[in-house]
Amino acid sequence: MTLLNHLFFYEYEDFIFVHAGIDLSLDNPLNDTNSLLWIRDMSLKDYKDSVFSDKKIIHGHTPIEKNKILESFSNIQILNLDNGVYLEKRKLW
Repeated sequence: MTLLNHLFFYEYEDFIFVHAGIDLSLDNPLNDTNSLLWIRDMSLKDYKDSVFSDKKIIHGHTPIEKNKILESFSNIQILNLDNGVYLEKRKLW
């Protein structure tokens, strides 16, 4: 097994990069690999009340339209960058 087999999130300076997101309602959310891989929404209120409120969370997993990605740059606490490129029949861009 390599380190990459165990890398469910990456923390760099004031950013956390994660596939799906973080269940901020949990006491130890970075230990919940199910949420790191599958969660579909994160509460901004939970974010503001969490130990991660000084970090920006960058995630994907839930495809959104280009305009929503661009809008989220103005409120960059939680940024979804999934543009659904793998969805051939769904026009997100």
